[in-house]
Amino acid sequence: MNEVRELVAFMRSGKRKEILLEEYLFLRRKQKKWNKKREYRLLNQLEKSEVLSVGYQKRDDEIKKNLILHNN
Repeated sequence: MNEVRELVAFMRSGKRKEILLEEYLFLRRKQKKWNKKREYRLLNQLEKSEVLSVGYQKRDDEIKKNLILHNN
C-alpha cells in the first residue's frame, strides 16, 4: 500500500479531504517520479483501501474519480 500511503501523506500535508484522481496524477507526473506502473499500482490499491474511498463527480461534462480521505 505504498502508493496509497504517499497519497494520504500528500492529502494530509495539504489539509485536503478530497482530490480528483486526475489532479493528483498530474501533480505527481510533474515531479517526474511517476510512471504508468505506479499509476496502475495506485488504482489497484485504492480498491483495497479502507482509508480512502472513490467517489465520482461530473465536471466539464465528464465523470471524474474523486478520492475522499476518511477521518482516521
